[in-house]
Amino acid sequence: MNQPQPPGQDAALELDQRARLEALDVQRSMLLQAPAGSGKTTVLTARFLALIGVSMPVYWFGEVLNLPMSAQLSEVFRSLGEEE
Repeated sequence: MNQPQPPGQDAALELDQRARLEALDVQRSMLLQAPAGSGKTTVLTARFLALIGVSMPVYWFGEVLNLPMSAQLSEVFRSLGEEE
């Protein structure tokens, strides 16, 4: 049974999806700010993998700035960078 969506929720979901897709554009810089539980880790991981997926010179990774909010996430990003 589908419950009706509150007014404006469809527009908010559309904006969220558009922002998530824009975060994968590795030709642009991005700033990600969002409340707890909103999916920041998922977006950052997808962007980092997109950056790895393009053939960028190794020195370029020195320009990737990540300020993770947990030691666990910090370790994940550190290990991804060391694999190259």
